[in-house]
Amino acid sequence: MVFELRENEQKTLLTLNSLDGKAGVKQIIKASGLAHAAVMRAALKLSKEKLVQLHKQKQTIVALNEEGETYTKKGLPERRLIRSLIKLGGKAKIDRVVGDAKLESQLVPIALGWLNRKGWAKIERKERTLKALKEPQKGEDEEILALLAEKGMIITEELSKEKREAVATLRKRKLVGTEEKTFRMLEFTAKGRNFVKKGVKIKNIAEKGKTCREY
Repeated sequence: MVFELRENEQKTLLTLNSLDGKAGVKQIIKASGLAHAAVMRAALKLSKEKLVQLHKQKQTIVALNEEGETYTKKGLPERRLIRSLIKLGGKAKIDRVVGDAKLESQLVPIALGWLNRKGWAKIERKERTLKALKEPQKGEDEEILALLAEKGMIITEELSKEKREAVATLRKRKLVGTEEKTFRMLEFTAKGRNFVKKGVKIKNIAEKGKTCREY
C-alpha cells in the first residue's frame, strides 16, 4: 500500500503509533518535536486518508487560587479545629480550641459550620464547648487539595464521582478555580492500525529523488 505522505505526516503517524495509537495533539508535539501547525496539518491529511480520527474533547481544568494554596499549607480550618480538639482530650471550650489551633477569627464560623456539616464534632452552644464525635480520616476535599498542591492542576473529567463532587464543594468554598478548554485527540482507525502493523510503503513526496520509504 502506498500513500503520498509528507515527512511531517509520516512523523505524526509514527509518533502516534509510539503513543499506543491514541494521544493528544500536545503529546504528539512534545514527542515528535514538530510545531503545532505542522501536526494539525498532518492530522487533517491523515484523517482525510481515514488513517486517524480527530476528536475534540472538552475538559475542565481545576487549579488552586490564593486562598486554596494557603489551605494546602495550613489545612482546612475545620481540620485545624478537630486536630486541636482531639489534642485537648476531645471536649473543650470553643475559645480554647480556637486558640490552640491558632485559627484566624474570620475563619472560626466557617470552621464550626464545616465541623458540624461533616459530623466531626458536636457544638454545645449553651456551654460554648466542642465535643469530638470521631477522629476523621482525610476527606475527598482534602485529597483534592493535596493533589493540586502536588500537580498544580487536574482534569475534572478524569476524576471519580466522589472527587468531582469534592471539586464542586471546593469551588463553592472559593478555594479552587475552573476553566473549560477544548483538547484535540488523534486516534488510529482500524485502517490506520493495519497500515502501521503490516509494514507499508509510504511515498515520500517531500524529498525529490526518493520514491518511497518502508515502515
